[in-house]
Amino acid sequence: MKMKSLWIRALGSCLGSIFEKTGGWLSTEQSLQWDSLPHPVLDSFRLSKYANWNKTSAFSLRSSEAPLQYHVVVTKNDLGRRILLFSPDGKLITAH
Repeated sequence: MKMKSLWIRALGSCLGSIFEKTGGWLSTEQSLQWDSLPHPVLDSFRLSKYANWNKTSAFSLRSSEAPLQYHVVVTKNDLGRRILLFSPDGKLITAH
């Protein structure tokens, strides 16, 4: 399936959406300031084994196929980079 994407940068934020070739919406990703993540996500992160890693970026991801998720990107010099996926209630879904 071919897809099209649209990205908008404004006021220090980035918003991107992906659409089917026919125009149907698939997903939207929005960059977030770290402190604008929901409190349950922040609390869960602070209690995770990644709490002492460097916080690189954060995004919200809305999809036609899945519920709202928050992606948090962290790095640690000797261990590389991880993308943490959280549910809105703070559950760590996966880390890769």
